[in-house]
Amino acid sequence: MRNTAALTTVLSNVGIGFFGPFEETDLEKSLKCMEINVIGTAAVFQAFLPSMRERRGGKLIAMSSLVGPDSFSV
Repeated sequence: MRNTAALTTVLSNVGIGFFGPFEETDLEKSLKCMEINVIGTAAVFQAFLPSMRERRGGKLIAMSSLVGPDSFSV
């Protein structure tokens, strides 16, 4: 990051998903989904945290989909 001096808030809206019966779920796709959704958010925050720590302030916001709390019949 070149110029993060004035940055006060970081919003991570990283996320993908896929749907289908559990027993047909491709585990490689599941792993990629977890990597993007979890590690992607962590990577965004890690990129901005050093400058926020230097300034001793800032906000990190992680958004997720509304799909997470919902259940789907199979």
